[in-house]
Amino acid sequence: TIIARHEVLRSVYRDGDTATEQVILSDTRFTLDYQDISALDATTQRQTLADTIQRLQSQPFDLSKDLMIRATYIETGAQSDNASVLLFNMHHIASDGWSLQVLMKEFVQLYRAYSQNQPNPLAPLAIQYADYAQWQRAYLSGAVLKNQLTYWSEQLCDLPPVHSLPLDHPRPQVKQHQGALVQGKLDSGVATGLAELAQSQGLTAFMLLHSALSLLLSRHSNSKDIVIGTPVANRTQAELDSLIGFFVNTLVLRVNTAQSDLAGYLAHVKAVNLGAQSHQDVPFEQLVEHLKVPRSTAHSPLFQIMLTTQTDYGLDEPTGEQGGLDLNGAALTMRGAAQTVAKFDIEVNISISEQGVALNWLYDTALFRDEHIRTLNRHLMQILTQLSQLQTCAIPLSSIALLSEPERTHLLKTLNPAPVDYDTELTMAQWIERQVAKTPTQTALWYEGQSLSYQALNDKANRLAWHLHAEHRVAPGTLVGVCMTRSLEMVIGILAILKAGGAYVPLDPTLPETRLDYMLAHAGISTILTQSAHQAKCQASPESRPTLILMDDYGNDETRFEQYPTHNLSLQHSGLSAQDMAYMIYTSGSTGQPKGVLVSHQALVNRVDWMDKQYGCDSHDVILQKTPFGFDVSVWEFMWPLCRGAKMVLARPEGHKDPQYLCQLIRQCGVTKLHFVPSMLGIMLDYGALAQCTSIRQVFCSGEALQVKQVQGFRASLPDAQLHNLYGPTEAAIDVSYWDCSQPISTTVPIGKPIQNIQLLILDDDLQLVPFGSAGELFIGGDGLAWGYHKQPELTAERFITNPYQSEMGEQASARLYRTGDLVRYLDNGDIEYLGRSDDQIKINGLRIELGEIESVLLAQQEVDSALVTTLELDQATPTLVAYFKSTLSVSELDEAQLVKQLQEQLSECLPAYMVPALLCHVSPWPVTANGKVDRRALPAPARKMLAATEPQTVTEQQLATLWQQVLQCPTQAIYRESDFFELGGSSLKLITLAMLIEKSFSCAVSLEQLFKTTQLVTQAKLVDAGGSEQTSPQLKSLNNSADTQVTLLCLPGAADLARSFSPLAEALQGDIAVYGYEHLPEHSAALTIQAYADEYCAHIRSHFIQPLKAGRLVLLGHSMGGLLAAEISRQLTGSQPVLSILLDSYVDCPEVSKVDTAQALQALSKQLDIPAGFAEQFEQLMRRHTSLVKGYQLTSEVAQHCVLIGARANPAWNEAYQNFLRDKLQLPHLSVAGDHHSILWQENSKELADQIKNIIYQRIGKQQLQQERFEHDSVREV
Repeated sequence: TIIARHEVLRSVYRDGDTATEQVILSDTRFTLDYQDISALDATTQRQTLADTIQRLQSQPFDLSKDLMIRATYIETGAQSDNASVLLFNMHHIASDGWSLQVLMKEFVQLYRAYSQNQPNPLAPLAIQYADYAQWQRAYLSGAVLKNQLTYWSEQLCDLPPVHSLPLDHPRPQVKQHQGALVQGKLDSGVATGLAELAQSQGLTAFMLLHSALSLLLSRHSNSKDIVIGTPVANRTQAELDSLIGFFVNTLVLRVNTAQSDLAGYLAHVKAVNLGAQSHQDVPFEQLVEHLKVPRSTAHSPLFQIMLTTQTDYGLDEPTGEQGGLDLNGAALTMRGAAQTVAKFDIEVNISISEQGVALNWLYDTALFRDEHIRTLNRHLMQILTQLSQLQTCAIPLSSIALLSEPERTHLLKTLNPAPVDYDTELTMAQWIERQVAKTPTQTALWYEGQSLSYQALNDKANRLAWHLHAEHRVAPGTLVGVCMTRSLEMVIGILAILKAGGAYVPLDPTLPETRLDYMLAHAGISTILTQSAHQAKCQASPESRPTLILMDDYGNDETRFEQYPTHNLSLQHSGLSAQDMAYMIYTSGSTGQPKGVLVSHQALVNRVDWMDKQYGCDSHDVILQKTPFGFDVSVWEFMWPLCRGAKMVLARPEGHKDPQYLCQLIRQCGVTKLHFVPSMLGIMLDYGALAQCTSIRQVFCSGEALQVKQVQGFRASLPDAQLHNLYGPTEAAIDVSYWDCSQPISTTVPIGKPIQNIQLLILDDDLQLVPFGSAGELFIGGDGLAWGYHKQPELTAERFITNPYQSEMGEQASARLYRTGDLVRYLDNGDIEYLGRSDDQIKINGLRIELGEIESVLLAQQEVDSALVTTLELDQATPTLVAYFKSTLSVSELDEAQLVKQLQEQLSECLPAYMVPALLCHVSPWPVTANGKVDRRALPAPARKMLAATEPQTVTEQQLATLWQQVLQCPTQAIYRESDFFELGGSSLKLITLAMLIEKSFSCAVSLEQLFKTTQLVTQAKLVDAGGSEQTSPQLKSLNNSADTQVTLLCLPGAADLARSFSPLAEALQGDIAVYGYEHLPEHSAALTIQAYADEYCAHIRSHFIQPLKAGRLVLLGHSMGGLLAAEISRQLTGSQPVLSILLDSYVDCPEVSKVDTAQALQALSKQLDIPAGFAEQFEQLMRRHTSLVKGYQLTSEVAQHCVLIGARANPAWNEAYQNFLRDKLQLPHLSVAGDHHSILWQENSKELADQIKNIIYQRIGKQQLQQERFEHDSVREV
């Protein structure tokens, strides 16, 4: 009767000529399957019954011929505990939840009637399901459809693709559907209270339950935008109530939980539900298609969490004793099949009845663990219980609590360790001074061959500190600028400032002048320690004219500040306390200008004390200082080794970017501890030489998220070394948490647990504790907190808040908390996992960037109307900064390519290089969403193609374009000869990767410096074709055409000089002596001592000058430090035939001789070589590196017997004391010629110098012998 009554149950679906067609069968034969298991024992019956239900539930329908309903009767026997079972199985194409109720209602009525021989009591149906389908098709067209689609387009605009609940397992690419069930139950009192609350607020039970679930999801996901789905019966006409068929639709309910009070929140949820019900006719699949939602096999579209509530759909029948339906002597009890298929991530079913509230959570086991769902269930029951007890809804929404008292105690106390004792009155300067007293002779600093002992460092820092204190009134609270490149002087200066009681402010000389000017003016700095190369930058702004203290060569100058004592300043002199400032570091600021973070000695001491206790450090350690001093990691690199008697090795400027140099330096110096930003660690691992750095014992990573593959790569490369992941903002003294990377690792690398005397809390936007394991913002308290931001009280109050949990946390609680903006969550073992940012701050290559600061600079340009800066994942390594802007210029005025170039130049003048967007893209108009916001997903892809471009031509260009494509992750079709590496999204780290690929692909070593200078594809290809700039052997140049002479003169230039400086001399020796000039070894050379440096030249000389060397006709000439190098080469080369070395105005260690002033030397050298002013800094660095090679070099009398020294008469250092030293101590022959230290090689002095050199050679080798050999040679040649 039921099948005959409902056409949809006897409808089949067959392929027609053009589409699938519905066919209604008239001749239907229905068979009730029968199974008798009464002979089985009770246990076997239960198992057989369960197996049968599972088999029938999964048995498919053949839609082309089967009826859409099946029934099976299983006889269990009267003696069985189990009642006999009648199974109904309907296909979803012909039924829904309401249909099941209709089926049962009709079945009961027919059963009762037929069992009493009565006629069919059911009234004929007015319509059939097919009639409804035809009507709906007609109804959902035109204005009705448009109106409903418009509503949903606005309601679901910018919908997040997936929910924000933290997952316990990575989401599989294909949804697994394996489900599990968690249940909960609340008593009848809660049910009654919820019903009363719903009635008082004009809500349905579903609306109230929806409110509670959304609030739960919001608290656990740290999101105010909560989306769930729910089925709706969709039977809006009374005629449809009695039909079996698939009417149900799915509604998407989007709630904003950012409401101030509960009453407002409930009203909002009610409005959302009513709006959805008013527009419920659009089928869900049609809605998905209309919204153009990207489809994924990993999750369902629009929503992934489903809420259903139980209702009887009007089935109101008398029940039997067991709560079933009375069937004249039999009781029919509803039993649903156990469902284990998870269609969604989570399906929550809640039923409210007189018996209480029942909760059922069906979840995807591929995503969630059982304990996680049980926590959600427990917290939802907590919310429902509180709601049921409310007397009023006029309460803050945040007052609805999830957590129990034990949970709060765990979060506030258990996860934050007890205080650790340390000297809270100790300053960093005092700590270092104590170490000086313990290890005065131990090497404290090493830089490019130069070194200082602890005592020497302390003495120099003390003299400078007394000078700062006496002459510049440096005292506690005084900010002193440090504008230097990495050097001995930088460390001396920082330590001196701390000793004097001041706080140092790093001023990176590579920053744009406008940024430095702002920092100087904002900080109010009146004194700067700097180097001569940076004087102009420090005084560029007319608004700020600080006093400059030039630190050039102070590390090796014993006379500077000699009028000041070398003993430590007492606290009485400096007035310093541990609570005073130690340093101020500027970080990126969202307002368009950087902000200065003030950090105290106590905060720094606590941080270093923890690191020392946790990892250990002693006089056997060698710690590499390579982080630019404008970033806070540099602080512990400076301080930790000096507090513990270790040796600090300083990398040369920009050396921290060069993996080849770093590996050589680590091996050369035996570095045991060092820091890497994770992206640089990845570069080092890719380079492949890190495994050879076997001295390494500990590596620390921080600055950005450490990747699992980097940890795995490190373990493989350095299995005996430790890797530690550290985390912390500048505002909390460098680091606040740590994690040992030797622990088991899953999908992410945790940031670990708090360091000593630091408290970490995870809170939501309302400063409420988030549940354990859920996402929230990290707040930091404890001894590491900075003072705040310099001269920015409003920002300080915004970011450094009063701790609302201070009394609850107890004695270890901090009075203040710093809100980081970092999203995190607890893992099961109490470690913290970093999830991302809650704002526009990002980190690229470990460098902190506020996107708002870049936007502010763009908006300050008069050609820019509006701007948006974002990051795009253009490759798999690091995000790329991209700036979108709309111009104020009209179409006729706009030259887009020129404007982009102009804006990039303006950004480069105001921002550090790492903050300048790699790509700029003009947009007009802005794409907007339905609610008027910028549609970020619709922003155009940044253009990579240039206006005038040609395809790569040569084989090298084509191969190089392929390498660019690998590094930049862009199609090779977008790379042209004129393409610029950085404009295509390149960065300094990507350039390092490119250099490594070039070396592997072309067997050609190119330097980073050269690649930075040749950023176009065509120029890089020429560089590769030329064999690269990095020679593996010394470069030699012939300086005259005298190859047939009997004597070969090899010239070695002075510090930062070139072989061509000998050209005037070579011209004067034309025809008499063959002159060759060596260039200095390239910067990437592993030679860090004069002996190693000389060894490189010796190898080249032995292979290229065999005959002159064998015949004793090879002479070395070196100017300045090149003379000492020549002497060392002579020592190494001398065998049976001694090699003569001529030292040209060279100065060996002699206490009576004053040192050459670096600034004056640089000025003279710049004049001689026509060095542009912009390259002065590079030449100064070269000069320092080259002179460091010969510092401390001892020229012995044994070597001196093969040397002659020619001095410059106009050089003040060529005095009687020095000449006496040469004669008496070294027995070194010497004479002098016209000129000073540099002009001795100039044209006007070349003839006298050439004559003296010839006289020396003739005296040593013999003029007559040379003339006779020359005559014989010429005669042979004529024959």
